Amino acid sequence: MRWKKGDIEVMNKNYFNYLVTQNKKQLLVLFLLGFAFVPVITMINVDPYNMDNPYSYGSSLSGFILYSVLLIGLTYIVPLFNYRFIQYKRSCDTFLSLPIKRETLFNTVTVFSLALMYVPYIINVILGAIVLIVKGYPFVIGSFIAYLVISLLLVSVLYFMNTLIVLKCNNSIDSVICMIGYSLLPVVIYLAFAEFMDMYTFGVNGFYNFDWPQSIHTMIASTGFFLYHAFSIATNQAFNYCWCVFYLALGLVFGAWSAITFVKRNAESSEQISDSQWMYRLLIPLYAFFTLTFFTVSAGMSDTIITVIVVFIIYSVATFIANRKVALSKWSIVAFIGVVIITKLAGSVFKHTLAPSISLNFPTSFDHMEVNIYSHSDDFSMNSEYLEITDSSDIALIQGLQKELVEDYYNDVVYDNTNSHLHIYYYDSHNNERKSYYYPLSNEKSKVIYELALANNTTVYGVDYSKPNAGEFTVSKDQLDQLLAIH
Repeated sequence: MRWKKGDIEVMNKNYFNYLVTQNKKQLLVLFLLGFAFVPVITMINVDPYNMDNPYSYGSSLSGFILYSVLLIGLTYIVPLFNYRFIQYKRSCDTFLSLPIKRETLFNTVTVFSLALMYVPYIINVILGAIVLIVKGYPFVIGSFIAYLVISLLLVSVLYFMNTLIVLKCNNSIDSVICMIGYSLLPVVIYLAFAEFMDMYTFGVNGFYNFDWPQSIHTMIASTGFFLYHAFSIATNQAFNYCWCVFYLALGLVFGAWSAITFVKRNAESSEQISDSQWMYRLLIPLYAFFTLTFFTVSAGMSDTIITVIVVFIIYSVATFIANRKVALSKWSIVAFIGVVIITKLAGSVFKHTLAPSISLNFPTSFDHMEVNIYSHSDDFSMNSEYLEITDSSDIALIQGLQKELVEDYYNDVVYDNTNSHLHIYYYDSHNNERKSYYYPLSNEKSKVIYELALANNTTVYGVDYSKPNAGEFTVSKDQLDQLLAIH
């Protein structure tokens, strides 16, 4: 029996029933695991009378999070298991000789694979929700439905991504290696990006925690975005549902690409070396580039040479594994040399083109800023309490100083001293930090901030180590010049 849409055969019901029959035990195991993870753990951990305690609140949802981890694992295991026939010559010839079109075969395996993950998950999550309601948990039905739907969407994206990798590889070993490689790649890119930006921009604080790179990291990283967004929804935290459009588009691209790859796959490629341009040939140079970027962006010449040698050794070993022989082609060597050159040129080009404008890209929409400054030398120390700034003229003064400091840095202006350190924080109306900056600056430039602090009745503390029995005192405007003049 076949399911058709018009004259087009969408699925083969007989083959679908065969897959269900062959995998009854796996379905039962997944259901029992899910039951243990969600309803049982939720029943044990939920404490509706202690929801003000963040630990208790998070503990009540720990079963859902554990099941999320299980789902992530399944998005790797299921494609590898259900498409294993395509990677072995004997089974590949058998299955592809069935009187089923490849499109129909792909659709049938896809529906079964998603059902294998979806059905136990939906049942157990609903049972877990019932437990929460019965136990008096502050349950919001809208958040639950959003959590369930978006979780299934994210699982589908992960599944199709790993399915594409399995279909692009010609054997199981390469499939596992490339799945791990692509899963970790976003993290490597993120770390390299953050290190690169920290090195070549000036003043912008914390690219490792900066908003939009962090969002990209959690959005793309295959084992990170599911937990991050699913938990945000489940705990009623802010979630931008526009990401759903991105996830849906990503899933459709991976799904369509997987279908095309399956239909066009050459049966003779089974058990052969994986020669797809999208697997080893892309992964190895990408890892080399971003690893070199991370370790050499702020390194000296000797450290850079050592790092290049070590990365080349790793690059060579990875190439040996990919090619299954201990030999480097001239193109592999040329590719590595090209990666090294691009890595070193990228920093220089970026510093003299985009870096200054990024460093001067201050938030345009914010409610207020806070400023903190401290100075220290062998002879004195001084610091101000946090100064909240809302006045437009004071904001213009601070941003004018920021611009001056950035321009001095990129024009290679050297200060006589940099005893002072300035922190600037931009906040929205809900007191959420939008962006933060850190600048070393000279005593002369720091005087502007100290004078602004005193003018706004913000306390400035100082210690004069040149005097015996030095102790902390409140600095007045008259004492400011005296302290800053000490070098």
